[in-house]
Amino acid sequence: MEKSTIFNMMSSYNDYSYDNIIQARGWYINNQDIRWHANCVGHFDDEGVTDFYKEDAYAKHTRYDFWMEVIDLFKKNNIKSNLDMGCANNHFSFLCNKNDIFSVGVDPREDCVRTSDVAFEHHYGEQKYGYIGNFRTFIDFFGNFDRPVFECVSILNFFHGNDHVPEEVEQMFTVLPKVTNCAILSEPKWNQLGLPKMTEKYEILGTVNNDTDHNLYKLN
Repeated sequence: MEKSTIFNMMSSYNDYSYDNIIQARGWYINNQDIRWHANCVGHFDDEGVTDFYKEDAYAKHTRYDFWMEVIDLFKKNNIKSNLDMGCANNHFSFLCNKNDIFSVGVDPREDCVRTSDVAFEHHYGEQKYGYIGNFRTFIDFFGNFDRPVFECVSILNFFHGNDHVPEEVEQMFTVLPKVTNCAILSEPKWNQLGLPKMTEKYEILGTVNNDTDHNLYKLN
């Protein structure tokens, strides 16, 4: 799908999501842990997106090195476009675009998404690369699509955690094959959710480990 079409579609998605997500703004105690630097608010330039992750040992291991391994896996599988769900400051998409992989990001927190606008505009023009959204609005908005929009959807450092809503997880794995050919994600705790292993039927194209495996699945 053409970039211009995707930008228009994501703008409509952003408008839909904005009306359905209550914003919690600002800097909170639970975001101050070094692991969640990517959740901070402020504004990042090009160097700010990359230098912190390269210079801080923990951030380099858990973010930058991990992201670059995912990008290498994208390149090996000739993936040219991506949607990053839960993008925080949208730094992964920024690195994707720097490596000639068109990527946009989605996160429910507007103040996080907007922090990299300056860096994106400097390199790629006035189009927005970060959008407001969450799983619920993604399911509702894209649920009736019948052809892939993106070559991949990335959902990093998320599904293997706890406290997910089983119905929402099930619906996400129903919608994903409608909008993308591939998805890279950590494996949900299917037994804990009371769901069958919905990834079992898909081919694994590669795996990147970031303290937990993230499999790149071929969905179509």
